[in-house]
Amino acid sequence: MERESVGDPSDLSPRASDDANCPRTADTDPTVSRYRYTVPDISVVLLSWDGLELTERCVESLRSHTTHELEIVIVDNGSRPEVQEAIAGLADRWVLNHENLGFAMGMNQGLEQVQSPTVVFANNDTAFPPGWDVALVESLRTLPRAGIVVPAVTASGNPRTVRSAPGTQVERLLPFSEPPSGIVYVMDSEYARRLGGWSTDYPIASAEDWDLCFSVWVSGKEIYFDTRVLVEHVSKGTASKKLEDWQALWRQNRNRFLEKWSTTIPETGPEIDPRRREQLTVAIEWMRRFYHTRDELISVTAERDELR
Repeated sequence: MERESVGDPSDLSPRASDDANCPRTADTDPTVSRYRYTVPDISVVLLSWDGLELTERCVESLRSHTTHELEIVIVDNGSRPEVQEAIAGLADRWVLNHENLGFAMGMNQGLEQVQSPTVVFANNDTAFPPGWDVALVESLRTLPRAGIVVPAVTASGNPRTVRSAPGTQVERLLPFSEPPSGIVYVMDSEYARRLGGWSTDYPIASAEDWDLCFSVWVSGKEIYFDTRVLVEHVSKGTASKKLEDWQALWRQNRNRFLEKWSTTIPETGPEIDPRRREQLTVAIEWMRRFYHTRDELISVTAERDELR
């Protein structure tokens, strides 16, 4: 795993300003003095792959609208040099990769850097509303067996958590139902580490969020949907523009996910509850049948269109 640099303002040496890859603080670069490092209450991990304008917008919303002491960790997956230089100025901690190591690997690199008890895994094409963290952290820390808390979003390929306005309810999602898209996941940092972070079984960008949600459910914890927070999201703001055939990748990873969860239960903690084991078996079988039928219909439709 090759990294170009890892930034941590707590590691500054007297001659840090002489190092082109050193962390930037008020002592080394006055243009980022407002990002002075303190012990955080909450850490947001963002991935970057070019799309600097989106990342800047996301960071600005976080800096302006977060109530808790905030740490922003940005992992850049092989962006252009000028983008990586800008990333090091936006983040409190950062990892600059020479190439795109994929969503899961990038998020896990970010998790390694997290210093706070609460981690938020977020897409960089998001914008957070005022006080977003108060509600989501409250849900994580007070709801029974909370493993992941997700907010409402304005757009997503999966409409499950899409809303046009914030709500008033916090809903428990049924175990092994369709997982919410991994746009914003709020978790306890140590729990995320005990799960092993994000699975690297899937190439580039899809199915990792399903896998993490199933791992949470297998471990006996719950996933909650907090409608009180509405996060603005540009659906596929990065992936659809830069991945040549995102849909084909999704189908490939989806099949890999179904195969994985139909044959083995990963070691994510204590022995799975018998009821949850049964729920998992039923859910995977239903999903296999559903997607098999849907793929056949798509194939038949495509063949008919070619004959016209």
